[in-house]
Amino acid sequence: MRALEELDAGAFAVVMATGIVGVGARLEGVAELADVLLAAACGAWLVLAAALGRNTVRDRSARPRLQSFAVVAATAVVGADFSLVDWQAAALALWSLALALWLALLVRRPRPSGLSGGSLLLVVATESLAVLGALLALRHEAPLAAVAVGGWALGLALYPVVAGAVVATVAREHRFSPDLWIVMGAVAIATLAGSQLLLALRALHELAGLRGVLSGVDLATWALASASVPPLVATELLVRRWRFDAARWSFVFPLGMYGVASHVLGRAEKLPSLQEIGTVFFAIALAAWALTATGLARRCLPLAGR
Repeated sequence: MRALEELDAGAFAVVMATGIVGVGARLEGVAELADVLLAAACGAWLVLAAALGRNTVRDRSARPRLQSFAVVAATAVVGADFSLVDWQAAALALWSLALALWLALLVRRPRPSGLSGGSLLLVVATESLAVLGALLALRHEAPLAAVAVGGWALGLALYPVVAGAVVATVAREHRFSPDLWIVMGAVAIATLAGSQLLLALRALHELAGLRGVLSGVDLATWALASASVPPLVATELLVRRWRFDAARWSFVFPLGMYGVASHVLGRAEKLPSLQEIGTVFFAIALAAWALTATGLARRCLPLAGR
């Protein structure tokens, strides 16, 4: 109970991780697993939303952190899966809610102190709105496509500013947390947003001049995400902290996002090899999700018995 009383919106990383692995399962054609993960993500979202709402009422003066943008990304990721199963009304409602939460957090001026990988959730949240907006644009056409393009461009503009500050802080303080993987996940979701926009604009026959730009930028951001994987793996091997940590959900999400981004970019660019990479990373992300969920269960069982 005390843990629920102390959590903030950053706890929604579990929903982000579960949701994106579910999206990966759906893209890989494993519908039954995707449905289970979607149900789990929805259940976790409801529990966390209830706890967060109660905590917010108790302490209305507390300012959010940059990590609080996890609630936006989690809402949009769940909405993206609803869109993939053609529940467009639910997806549109979740996109509207995610946008409202994004605006509300900006108005409350999140604290920039304590920079970490989780600070990049500002970028992830912005790009998640673009991803879901691009999916919905296929049904609601040009207006949402234009908004999605704006979100994609804003996320790209924010990335080097926030990522640069995070990497400089980590290097100066010589500390590593699993959420540093969001440095890769943030650029991977930018790739996904751009690829989904490219597919949507082609289907809608809109903004022909922008499509070439999207294609080039998507390949560049995918290459950047790919280049960041080896140093992150090397750092993990050097640190060797394999016990459960809540921040591990922010390790699972980037793996799943890289897999989904590779799959969708491969489809957009007609590059089957990228889709094969997406399949490999889906399997890795699923294994990471299972291990992290097992660690969470082991942590919770003793608490439930008290």
